[in-house]
Amino acid sequence: MKFELKNRKKDKNFEPNSPIAHGEVFNDNSLTKENRLLNDKLTLNEIAEFLKVKSIRTVINWCKIKKLEILKFGKEKYVNLMDFHFVIDHSFIESLKTKYPNDWILIYSAYKKMDFETIAKFLTPNSALNIPTFKVKSKAASNFLNKLKLDSNE
Repeated sequence: MKFELKNRKKDKNFEPNSPIAHGEVFNDNSLTKENRLLNDKLTLNEIAEFLKVKSIRTVINWCKIKKLEILKFGKEKYVNLMDFHFVIDHSFIESLKTKYPNDWILIYSAYKKMDFETIAKFLTPNSALNIPTFKVKSKAASNFLNKLKLDSNE
């Protein structure tokens, strides 16, 4: 029985200058330890450090309570970074939804971007500030204020 091996360099659908042609698929610099594939994941140890707990079991239970899925990548266990941020910010998002039901997304994104100008616009709208004025309710108080005015004018 004879096997025919196709020469990749002669194959029409194969690019001769690709990393596959030179055997460099797994030597790509993007697959190092600090690669972009792991930038969107948090290890359970990092979560424990963030939560200021020592036990990984505590982190696993916390993830179960918060319904945060734990992923496995090799021997390490990870959590998706975006999901983690949403779990942490969940109560803040809910409070924004109650205060600003129409604009909560804009305000939340402003908080995430540290855009103080946008946040200030929503917290202090363009309407005039309500400055409370003092009103005298009794005759004795009005007599006292009149006496103060007269003393200050002299």
